[in-house]
Amino acid sequence: MVVNLLSNAVRYASGQAGSIRLYVKINISNRRELHILDDGPGIPSAVRSHLFEPFYTTSSKGTGLGLYMARELCLNNKALLDYEYRNDDLHQTSSEPTGRFVINFSLPERP
Repeated sequence: MVVNLLSNAVRYASGQAGSIRLYVKINISNRRELHILDDGPGIPSAVRSHLFEPFYTTSSKGTGLGLYMARELCLNNKALLDYEYRNDDLHQTSSEPTGRFVINFSLPERP
């Protein structure tokens, strides 16, 4: 699932140093999150609403299964994959909102 997200980031990022970023953080629920973002063009709202649908693609070479399968793999492993659309510091020269894919991992099971 992460390979698919990184492949998409490489495809759409500028290729300059720092154009793709990954970071881990702990959210308010004490769950680990992996954030994957790039400096490529944002995903239009019409496309965002279909991101995780099977067979939906904007690429002539795509099958439309990559993000769908990545999300299903996450769900089957007690994790969540989503796309957050907001302002972030990667696009320092623009005030345009950007997005990032976030994998929210499950809490460790307690004995």
